[in-house]
Amino acid sequence: MLLVTWLTYGHPAVSTQTAFSSLKACEDARDAIPKYAERIKAEYEQRDKEAAQAANGPHTIPPSVTAVCTPQ
Repeated sequence: MLLVTWLTYGHPAVSTQTAFSSLKACEDARDAIPKYAERIKAEYEQRDKEAAQAANGPHTIPPSVTAVCTPQ
């Protein structure tokens, strides 16, 4: 079972649970999540950069994520 929790400033936590047929499949999915989180962080940073250039828009805080494989 893969447990994933996203934490975003000003919003409630969002958690999901996904069953996998093997620990290896779970770990492969878990290992992909930080890469996805980095892509989201880069998108936030790009928006901040554009907002700063446009009109000193507010700074946004990218979400953080935790992911854990557990026995079912």
